[in-house]
Amino acid sequence: MSTHGTINSTVFDRKIGMCGYVSTPAVTTVTNAGDWYAMLGTFTNANIEQVSVIGTPSNPAIQYDGDVTMDFEIDWSGAFIGSAGSQHIEFAIKKGANVITGSNMGTTEKTAGDEYSMSGTCVVSLATNDTIQLVVTSAGNGQTVQAEHFTTTIRPFFY
Repeated sequence: MSTHGTINSTVFDRKIGMCGYVSTPAVTTVTNAGDWYAMLGTFTNANIEQVSVIGTPSNPAIQYDGDVTMDFEIDWSGAFIGSAGSQHIEFAIKKGANVITGSNMGTTEKTAGDEYSMSGTCVVSLATNDTIQLVVTSAGNGQTVQAEHFTTTIRPFFY
């Protein structure tokens, strides 16, 4: 049996991860500029293996249920609409209470109601029961953001 760091090769033979998409968009309100809020919407998830969708409709999250600490690649892409022109909107992935360094992507919305596309990728180490979330912030108090189209995949990351 070969090893990869502290993880033996039998772990790599397991199905781990998920893919999902927003099936029903919802509005997320950034009450306080610069604070991070969970991106809302109804998600349809498929091929869920060793992860769970947890939380509430107002604070959704994904929990890693595997028994081995591993690195995961999170890829996401989406089209978003904001409620205010000339405002910076930013998305990121949060692990527990903290935004993952380097996971954030942003753009400045020129005109309210315009649709913008963004995508991001990050790698994060997850241990059993760790949680992750897609979060959003804005430079303006009270701005709303809606994910019109959104897809994501979470899968083991190999060196």
